[in-house]
Amino acid sequence: MKGLEVYSHKPKHLRKAEYDIKLVKQIEKIRREHPTYSAKKIKHILLLPISIATIGRIIKRYDLYFVGKDIKVRIERHKKHNTNRIDITKRVSVHISSSSKSSQAVIAL
Repeated sequence: MKGLEVYSHKPKHLRKAEYDIKLVKQIEKIRREHPTYSAKKIKHILLLPISIATIGRIIKRYDLYFVGKDIKVRIERHKKHNTNRIDITKRVSVHISSSSKSSQAVIAL
């Protein structure tokens, strides 16, 4: 029976999105200057009637990911500021000294 055969349901012709080359160049310029800017921030800079999702698709399609000095500096700064946190891997020993009226707990790190 021909009606029960398995066949592909994929469309034969897929439309590929077309973007204005000027818009792509603007987004690329902003991303090169500020590689950490997201599509949301770029939308607010451009002030154009274009969605955040479209900007994100342009960044992804044209591979506008630039790892620059800014990101490395940001990571180093993050590591530097997080050194003051308490290391929870250290063992904590509790010594209880008893006095005649009450007991006190002394924590030694």
